[in-house]
Amino acid sequence: VTPDGEYAVTASWDKTARVWRLADGKLVRTLEGHSGGVLSVCVTPDGKHVVTGSGDNTARVWRLDDGKHVRSLVWHLFPVLSVCVSPDGEHVITGSRDTMARVWRLHDGELVHTLKGHRITVESVCVTPDGKYVVTASWDKTARVWRLADGKLVRTLEGHSNSVTSVYVTPDGKHVVTGSEDRTARVWRLDDGAHVRTLEGH
Repeated sequence: VTPDGEYAVTASWDKTARVWRLADGKLVRTLEGHSGGVLSVCVTPDGKHVVTGSGDNTARVWRLDDGKHVRSLVWHLFPVLSVCVSPDGEHVITGSRDTMARVWRLHDGELVHTLKGHRITVESVCVTPDGKYVVTASWDKTARVWRLADGKLVRTLEGHSNSVTSVYVTPDGKHVVTGSEDRTARVWRLDDGAHVRTLEGH
């Protein structure tokens, strides 16, 4: 959903992303160009651009107002499963089946950092509200915290017994919440990586 709440953007296996007006549900525009399914979508904080991740191993940046393709982010070797944008709108973070997450400059598409350390697929990526850290979730059963400024690994969150498929940082930036195929979610302290609690019941 765009920051102003006017539009929803959806991603589909039909190789497109679509922009819809929330007030009446009307299709506003279709973002076409990927050669594989669109697996993830994110809107920049200023509401001007849409970022998509695709099974064609690329991410793309589009203008929201007219749907024009602005640039492609091309370095991943396998599908891009997750995309997010830093709170200041300066960077795009992508997570891929190639075991890596990558940090790109939004305005020119330059690759800034490659976050290497996970052993298999990175399925979900998130940036802390202060823009200082990237958190990644992987099928290697861990989540990892990286410093955005230099791409360095800060800590590893270990404890899940199966793939970690989703990650979220709380609005106050104090906790990380992970979801896993072990049918639990876990809450961790961001500052020291301590496991706070496990949410069981699924």
